[in-house]
Order: sequence, then C-alpha cells, then structure tokens
Amino acid sequence: MNYTTSALNKLVLGFILFISLNSISQQQNYAIQCTLDHRAIMAQQSFSEDAPEAETARDVIRDIMNTMNEFYVSVNSGENQAALAKRTEILLLIQSANNLNLNTSMLNADIEFIQQYPNQ
Repeated sequence: MNYTTSALNKLVLGFILFISLNSISQQQNYAIQCTLDHRAIMAQQSFSEDAPEAETARDVIRDIMNTMNEFYVSVNSGENQAALAKRTEILLLIQSANNLNLNTSMLNADIEFIQQYPNQ
C-alpha cells in the first residue's frame, strides 16, 4: 500500500510540474531586444546629427522603435491581427531605413523575430 501511495504521489508531483512548466512557457513576454534608444542609434550612423538627412533618419528610427514596441505589446496581448499589421509597418520602415543607408544592425535580432512572426 505504501508503494502505491508513493507512486501516486510521484505521478501527481510530475503532473503538477508539467502543468507549471507548460504555464510558464505560455506566459513568455516578448520585448525589444535592442537596448539602444533612438539617440544612441543615431550616433551609430555614418553622418553627423547636423547633416541634412539626420532629421528624416531620426524620424524613421523613432517610428521603427515605437512600432516595434506596439508590435511586441500586440504579440504579448495575443492580438495576432494587430501584430501582423505592425509587422508589415515595421518591414516598410526598415526598407525606408535601408533606402536612407541607415545602420540598423543593432536591430537585427528584433528584425529577424519580426520577419519570422508568427512562425518563430
């Protein structure tokens, strides 16, 4: 009888552990992986902040960062359609950044995640 109780306790404990780990993995929150703000990203560009293209570049970088934040909020909220819309917006902004020859390498991890969404 003691053996059966012990086996049952182990089974129950294993089940609780499985449910706990499954619950933790489902509650993963995503956030921007780039730790730089738009000013630090601007400092990584090949032109000075006084250059004629600096204002446009600053606007594009701010838009990318703000839209990425909105994207991750949508992902974390389970709002798939909103996340997909933000994904499209971000990819267009990245194309704008590329057209301006902006250095966006510090955003590569985020860009990769966003490009793969929702299949990551």
